[in-house]
Amino acid sequence: MTCTNDPSKDLEQVLRMYEHTKNERDILQNIVSETIHYLVKQVVLYESEGCDREVKVLNDVINNMKDIEKENKI
Repeated sequence: MTCTNDPSKDLEQVLRMYEHTKNERDILQNIVSETIHYLVKQVVLYESEGCDREVKVLNDVINNMKDIEKENKI
């Protein structure tokens, strides 16, 4: 982004950058949500197989990801 000394052009650049950043953020939020969903399925699978250690690790990861997800919500 470059300053143009024309407020309307500068505003257009800022708005385009905002939209781009917002779209990237939305994509990343979807990735995090899908990953959490997948990990929850893995926990169910590991619980049915009696893999307690793996379940604990995955639950810790899920909780950390949920915390990150909450921090990044507006």
